[in-house]
Amino acid sequence: MLGVTLKLQEEHITIERLRGSLDWDIIRVEAGGALDNDFVMSQLRLLKDFVISCHFRKEELYIFPLLKRGGSDVMELERRLERDHEEVKRLVSQAESSWVNGDLEGFVSQLRRLSELLKDHQNVENSVAFAYAEMYADDNEKERLLNEMNSIDDEPPCRPESVDAAIGYLYSVIEG
Repeated sequence: MLGVTLKLQEEHITIERLRGSLDWDIIRVEAGGALDNDFVMSQLRLLKDFVISCHFRKEELYIFPLLKRGGSDVMELERRLERDHEEVKRLVSQAESSWVNGDLEGFVSQLRRLSELLKDHQNVENSVAFAYAEMYADDNEKERLLNEMNSIDDEPPCRPESVDAAIGYLYSVIEG
């Protein structure tokens, strides 16, 4: 039996590591420390290029349509996940704008909300939504979807080795 959401769950671990670096920013600023521009821009780039353009795209193209096959409760869950994606996109854009404009208070506020939203969103997907997606697709469809998702992984910002290297950079800065 194939698992169409296993790769997405692995990506959630990567996103959780990115989220940890966002939380580090919040703690550092609240303690009076400074943030390095290259570090923050790397975080924002990962949020835009990996989380939004790769991970969210896979969910929106391949998982959300499966959820739309469910009853009204599952369809409401799918709509909630879509709203979460839109809110993440908005918060990333606002955080970038705040950072570029030197609004550190706004930047930290947006990071805090973004971190909380990513955590809640992934918990709902991992505990409920992905189980429904697995249930609504047979093995033939799962194989097709996995092939299509793998083609996204071949794109430069989505390549696992590129994402892992970017996360590694963040933690090399955090750990000094």
